Amino acid sequence: SPGRGQWAGRLSARLPLARPVTLGLAHPFARPVRTATIVVAIAFGAAAATFAVGLGASLNRVQATESHGDVVVQPGRQQAPPPGGAPGGAPGVAPTGKPTPPDSAAVVAAITAQAGTSGYSGVARTEVTVAGHGEALEVAAFTGDNSAYGYEMISGSWFAQPGEIVVARPFLTATRTRVGDTVVITDNNVQITVRIVGEVFNIEDRGMQILTAAATLAAAEPDLRAVTYNITLKPGTDRDAYVTALNAALSGAGATARPVDNDASELIIIINTLAG
Repeated sequence: SPGRGQWAGRLSARLPLARPVTLGLAHPFARPVRTATIVVAIAFGAAAATFAVGLGASLNRVQATESHGDVVVQPGRQQAPPPGGAPGGAPGVAPTGKPTPPDSAAVVAAITAQAGTSGYSGVARTEVTVAGHGEALEVAAFTGDNSAYGYEMISGSWFAQPGEIVVARPFLTATRTRVGDTVVITDNNVQITVRIVGEVFNIEDRGMQILTAAATLAAAEPDLRAVTYNITLKPGTDRDAYVTALNAALSGAGATARPVDNDASELIIIINTLAG
């Protein structure tokens, strides 16, 4: 009708296309309100689908980074295994309320003696302060040969020697630093200059956790020992049999091995279902 996009119809009719196509091109100008409503609906639908798929993918990657191996060794006395399960253990607790580190030498010897061991890392946790940042920050200090397992690098590289640290984006933002800069950390009143060599995806301690070699803190904490050990297994290794054999070897070390639960959490399942 007059005023209903006839000009668009006349212009589209000049195109070298089939008449149904040119009428379709002119129709949005004949019904502008309806066209705008459809465009908005498509935009909201695309945004919702993009958000759902992106959120599901992100949370699945977060879930993957929370697992740092196939088997974990923790301090504690060994107990009888539950029905149908692997041996468990009760954590040993020092008077300070922190877990008592197991016998490091005995644990490492037991882990490396197992035929199915692919790699391992011991993890000790402590706190330091960083120049220019008032709060105490958690440090995960690693030993062993597989400390990078489970962490996804964003930029730079994993630490290769004492004096190098790896941090997440919140740390870089809070301290106004970037990969390649040096910072001074204070541990037990001992100042240690370290260099940031990599940015990693890590949500521990609100993304403020520092990852480094245990030798970095040797001058301040010479007696720092790993509390937990993360172990990766060779392909084809029976995990339950490995845990049973390792627990037998750890009987006098004050530590217990158990399989790592890699199953998705209920929240991840709900989000994936909703995204689907």
